[in-house]
Amino acid sequence: MKKNKNQNIVKGILLVVFILLIVAPSMAQIPLPGGGEEGPGDTPAPIDGLIGVAIAVGAVAGVRRLRKKEN
Repeated sequence: MKKNKNQNIVKGILLVVFILLIVAPSMAQIPLPGGGEEGPGDTPAPIDGLIGVAIAVGAVAGVRRLRKKEN
């Protein structure tokens, strides 16, 4: 039973990694020409490395919760 759970966890992790590897390059595409000038009101939101930290903290919290549920 435990081996089956571990296989499911590994499959889930591989699926997430695969999806991230597909999504990241698609978001890095160059913009189409004629997009227009950005004005003072069109400044994009600053997204930095804290998003990755938040995802990691969420993953750790999720794993802890699942392990607590098992016991």
